[in-house]
Amino acid sequence: MVKHLLIFSLLINILYFNSLANADTYSGKGITVAVIDSGINSTHPQLRHVTRHYCFSENWDKENNYKKASCQNNYHGSNNPADHGTHVAGIIAAKPLSGGAPTGVAPQADIVNLRVLHQANNGSNFDIAAALKAIDSNPELQDVKIINMSLGSRSFSSWSCVPPTGPAREIKKYINKLTQKGIIVVAASGNEGFSVFKDFPACLDNVIAVGAYKENMENKETIAEQQRFAHTEVLAPGYNIISTNENFDLMDKDSLSKIDSGTSMATPAVAGCIALMAEKNPYINTEKVKNIFNTTFQKKLQKNTKKKQAAVLDCIAVLNNTPTAKLVSQK
Repeated sequence: MVKHLLIFSLLINILYFNSLANADTYSGKGITVAVIDSGINSTHPQLRHVTRHYCFSENWDKENNYKKASCQNNYHGSNNPADHGTHVAGIIAAKPLSGGAPTGVAPQADIVNLRVLHQANNGSNFDIAAALKAIDSNPELQDVKIINMSLGSRSFSSWSCVPPTGPAREIKKYINKLTQKGIIVVAASGNEGFSVFKDFPACLDNVIAVGAYKENMENKETIAEQQRFAHTEVLAPGYNIISTNENFDLMDKDSLSKIDSGTSMATPAVAGCIALMAEKNPYINTEKVKNIFNTTFQKKLQKNTKKKQAAVLDCIAVLNNTPTAKLVSQK
């Protein structure tokens, strides 16, 4: 059973992610993607190009009565039970390696590691806000073009994306500032499938909200799972995805990759695709990405319970419909 699962998962990766990496000669070169997550193990042979590391845990440490800052010498998240951020980073930009994890969607993109999640992938909204503030103000991070947030929390209510007080307001404030600068934020819609509450920050209008889908290889059907509210902009593969594994043994190539599922895996596929779009057109912003998505996608999925539709990512078509920098800059 495990062998069949590996073959099935590998087939999805080869058909989808590797085809994107070669789409129209773009590879993400010159584009910087910030991964706000649980940390990235840059000793992984396919992620050694991740050389900038930041960690935010001040509020998490205070809230959990930590005597020592959990970020000290621990940027990549060692001793973290989950290797979430390393898996996410590999989907975006893993370098090619025979016998390793599949090549990322944008393998020449520059990845910046901003760790905000800690034990069991929990964290503080204050620390997430601090990471976004750093992207806004730290001179070392002014080249960031895309932010991947494969994380989120249930929002305040069915009618309000953000509570009236609290750290979520700070997150919204910095996302507003960053998107006004032309930075594109991509966030997971969540795996719970709530029909009443929306996940935050994916529910913000200036964020690219990503849901996940899986394919039935027997009858070639594409099946939408979860994400029953209409806020999701795009669906991408998110089931049985093979990517880089934080806990590896260099003597065992099978340990370089692992399988994981969820909207966390779909989100970096979209972020990687946007990196290819930004390489073709460095002036592209959130509004233009959404417009290109809306006018490009032909294939629609009818969602199961609410009978709503969401577009399925087709990165090659998106690239073909992304205008050159000259055309956009003349507007």
